[in-house]
Amino acid sequence: MDEDLYCKVYVDSSNESSDFLAFIAKVVKGNISLRTVENDLLEITVFKNEDYEKDKTTDVDGFVFFPYYLEIEPVDESSVSSEEYKSLIGDLLEALWDKGADAVAACDFEDKLPKKLA
Repeated sequence: MDEDLYCKVYVDSSNESSDFLAFIAKVVKGNISLRTVENDLLEITVFKNEDYEKDKTTDVDGFVFFPYYLEIEPVDESSVSSEEYKSLIGDLLEALWDKGADAVAACDFEDKLPKKLA
């Protein structure tokens, strides 16, 4: 597969890291190991954003200053269904929005993911 399936998702959430991980694990039906959630399709690692600046989060590109970011990669890129993988990331975005968090995906296929409507 030549498609780059790496995806970074910036998240503005006030939840503590452990609550945030538990929420992600529930949405993707995955298991938690340290700061990573993994299921059969993907691996999501949660990072506290060192560039976090609350005052900048409302700027045009303010999402890069959100308090968290997720690095999402397929568990096995050679056998993952691209559509199922993208669909699961879309489900995660929608679940984050439903929970009241702002989330923005940055990846080669971001135009294939759902968009948050204002």
